[in-house]
Amino acid sequence: MEGVRYFTVALPIAAALAVANEVAGYEFQKQSRILETELFLCTTGTGAGATTVDVKKNGTTILPSVISIASASATKRARKAVKNPVGEPSGVSVAAGDYVRADVTAVPGTTVPTYGTVYLHCCSEV
Repeated sequence: MEGVRYFTVALPIAAALAVANEVAGYEFQKQSRILETELFLCTTGTGAGATTVDVKKNGTTILPSVISIASASATKRARKAVKNPVGEPSGVSVAAGDYVRADVTAVPGTTVPTYGTVYLHCCSEV
């Protein structure tokens, strides 16, 4: 019997971040489950506000709220569980052909963050 296989999908966001839809994306090749999401920023930016990112499957958010990192924060990484998880291990099911994208929904007001990556922590469904 085959066990659960864990893997991570990296969605790099190059250069300076700006508010935009579909700054990065991935089309799943097989039935899987997204267990958790993570945002990493090389620099967090300065000024009022935070960097926020939403993760969507086929255009619909999979998060209970956006991933957020405050400007000038010492913390450059934030994790967020998915909403309405199912199964064991619990997560959001994705089928072959499902497209998952990252949308930058806000950036700090003075200096924008640079070079980010959204990680999708996943497992295969057996």
